[in-house]
This record gives sequence, C-alpha cells and structure tokens, in this order.
Amino acid sequence: MPPLYPKMRERPAEFQMNYSSPLWSNLCLAVLGPNGFNNSTRVHEASGYRTIGSINTANIWQWVEKISRFALIFPGSSYVTFSPANHIPKPGPLTIMCFFSWNAATAQTTFINHSYANDGWRILRRETGNLTYTLGGVGIYEFTEFPISRNDIYFIFARVTGNGGQISMMAARNYSIPTVAASKTISTMIGAPYQFFLSSIFFQGWLTDVLIWNTILPDSIGYRLADPSNVDLRVDGTPLILPPRRRFWPVVSETAIPKFVPWHLFQQVGA
Repeated sequence: MPPLYPKMRERPAEFQMNYSSPLWSNLCLAVLGPNGFNNSTRVHEASGYRTIGSINTANIWQWVEKISRFALIFPGSSYVTFSPANHIPKPGPLTIMCFFSWNAATAQTTFINHSYANDGWRILRRETGNLTYTLGGVGIYEFTEFPISRNDIYFIFARVTGNGGQISMMAARNYSIPTVAASKTISTMIGAPYQFFLSSIFFQGWLTDVLIWNTILPDSIGYRLADPSNVDLRVDGTPLILPPRRRFWPVVSETAIPKFVPWHLFQQVGA
C-alpha cells in the first residue's frame, strides 16, 4: 500500500491543514502560504485556521525556489497585522518558528513583533547584526551566535518558558544543521500587547512559515522543521499540510485527452 501521507516535493498554492498532525495541537498562528490567494490582501491564520489577518499595503506571495514554497515579500514599507491577537501567548510559554531572508541595508529591522509600545516582544536583527529577542522594554537578549547577513536564508526556532523565565534560540543559515544558542533569562513583561505584526516598515526581504505554539517544543522537532525539503512540515511521518480536497488532478496526455491521477503520483517526478 502507498503511504497514508505521501511526501510533497513542493508546497501547493492551495492546501488544507492536517488536524491529525502532532504540530496541530497548541498551534496558535500559522502563516504558511497564499492558500489560493497569490496576490491577496489577506493572510490565513490558524486559530481554527479561519481567522484573517490584513496585509497593510502591497505585499504579495512570491515563490521561493530554494525552499519550494511561497513567501510574503516585504519591500520595506508594508507589514501584516493581526488585531486583536489574544490567542498568541504574551510572552509565553511559546515556541516560534519562521524562515526569512533579509536584503536591506537598514541596520536594525524587526521580523516578528507582538507589541504595543513597550508591552510586548520582538524578534529582530539589531544594529550589531545579531539575531535578538526583546521583551517589553525590560530586556534585550542578543544571540551573538547568530549573525544575520543580507540575502542568506535563515530558519529560527525560539522557545520562551513564560512571563519570567528562559528563552532559547535555535537557528540555521543556508540549509545548515541548526545550532542551539545558550539560553537567556527573561524578566516579567510590563503590560499586555494586543496586536501582532509580521515585519516592520524597515524590513526588506521575505518571510514565510511563521508558526507559533503556546507550548515548548523539543529540539528534535526544530531539527525536522529546519529541513527546507520538509515542505509539508511532517513530524514522525505525519505532515501538517495536506493537498486540497480534490482527490484527482487533471493531466493532459500525449493525445490531448485529459486523464486523472492521484495526488501522490501527481507530486512525483515524471507524473
């Protein structure tokens, strides 16, 4: 018998979530692709996978060949807002994942921002060039192990134990094996943020597969998700992303008579 969940070789523009995936439990946010809206002013987000976030200017989804999936393009003057964002932990316990590439000359730029004034948390590139986590005006936690350079592709996987505790950061550059940095002690957040942003007006580049869970996931999952060929985000053989509900896909034969093949064959080379 073929496997229950055949591997995808690339991420389709349309897909559905697999509620049987071990990654679905405790998932608060999932920005995974256009889901059929290639030039959309909407982003699908996972609290039931039905809430909508708005794109605040002319972002588009663009195919990134190196990781075989769509990414949100940020030209330096746009961002994505989810408001209110009460289902996203403030600031923890949580696990944060994303892929991104930064190509601006701006020294400091924010990739993920759960903040209003100084009451939230951010993941950013500081002026020093290093990946940094900040918390509510009470702490700047710079990870010197992870310098961010222009046009490289990065994977990050951060774990925060709670509002007063520890943060650890895992990162990979250009498909390398992820490295786990030393953990940092965080202080208590001052207030309670009510908005969540992807990017800031200073970020130029692309961002995709932004996932946030309200629990602490182990290193072993981070290593699996860091593999760019794992486009359906599978853990222990079970993917988070499934193909659309159509069971069969049309393929034109040599005689121009449409034939239909199952999805798992359609995804294979030469189908």
